[in-house]
Amino acid sequence: MVLDGRVNERLQMRLIAFDMDGTLTDNPSSWEHIHRRFGLWEAHADAYMKRFLAGEITYAEFSRLDALEWKGKPRRKLDAVLDEIGYAPCAQEAVSAAREAGAAVALISSGLSFLASRVARELDVGYVFANELAVSDGLMTGDVVINVSIDDPARTKGAILRQLRRTLGADRAETWAVGDNWGDIEMLQEAGRAFLVAPRPECRERAMHAAPHVECIPDLCHLVGLIRQVGVGTV
Repeated sequence: MVLDGRVNERLQMRLIAFDMDGTLTDNPSSWEHIHRRFGLWEAHADAYMKRFLAGEITYAEFSRLDALEWKGKPRRKLDAVLDEIGYAPCAQEAVSAAREAGAAVALISSGLSFLASRVARELDVGYVFANELAVSDGLMTGDVVINVSIDDPARTKGAILRQLRRTLGADRAETWAVGDNWGDIEMLQEAGRAFLVAPRPECRERAMHAAPHVECIPDLCHLVGLIRQVGVGTV
């Protein structure tokens, strides 16, 4: 098989890890989606994002500030807003194809576990890592548990995928990873085959610099074809 002028070997795939927001789903940020629906993005949340990107606050502090904006709100309202988020084209097909190939499927996201749990259940994903909002008596407490971080080395997507590889006995060559933006780069570096789905030009350049083996694909429908062309691994 020839792709982008390179000959690709038939590799076993024992493990494939997907980002969630903007990769498996059709919305780039579950956090931002809630803020916008509640009318909080322009008021506060956008400023929190800019402070984090400028290096003024840590990811944990950024997430804490975000979660505090929803303190006292009924969880059912957040669930209803998150239910508006749908799937990217061929998301179900991509996960199903990976499972049919014998691979373990993981979702690794800095998005919200409320959404990740639903996605995992509906798509039949075996391993789920996402950030958890605390709830008491049906109301948001304003607290957040960071399971997937951007700046804590022990909890980055790359660290999580690396540990999952060890747990499942999958080496780097047998591991695939799929994301859509710069936040997925460390995860892509941990995989023998790595894909960015419809990346923006600046993200593509940054990813290719950090992980030259990354393949840019137009959508998950393209990924389905690639999965079906590889050898079968056994997990």
